[in-house]
Amino acid sequence: MKGYSYGGDTNNDSKACADNENKKIYIGKGKSSAEALLSLTYELLNANNSSKINKVNDKYLSDKIPDKNRAREYAKQILLIEAEAVNARSNITIKLGLESLIKNPKYLQFAKDPNIKNGIKRIHEEMANNGTVHNGKIKSLDHYMNAYLERVNLNYLQFGLALLQFCQTQHA
Repeated sequence: MKGYSYGGDTNNDSKACADNENKKIYIGKGKSSAEALLSLTYELLNANNSSKINKVNDKYLSDKIPDKNRAREYAKQILLIEAEAVNARSNITIKLGLESLIKNPKYLQFAKDPNIKNGIKRIHEEMANNGTVHNGKIKSLDHYMNAYLERVNLNYLQFGLALLQFCQTQHA
């Protein structure tokens, strides 16, 4: 989490997002102070987990050929990491009495589980089955599957271009 700074508005429907590569956290400008606080909390927790996220990215995003099963597994692993942040943010939300700001009350219920791992597991399942991003416009699982497919399709295209260039130099 060290070295992160505020990057400004998200400039999209997202409440907040973290750019782990550039170590920036973006918060939607239309949020109330309480919403911004909870969004910042969530993204700081994700920033704290950036090494876990990077490991998942390294494992999957270097694929040369897109694979829907790997896209689904990638999405589920990212959501499991994010479930830790949802759990912690939910507990903070409860302590601050800001429960009304959480869209999915199941997250609050699951965060109360005295077995933290079980609570995170239940949050993860809820996120994978019903979670959304961009203010409810995109299912979370689809969002991360698409992120995988976009990145791996780019890898595939770059590999194809390199192969084409190699073949052209061999026939020149």
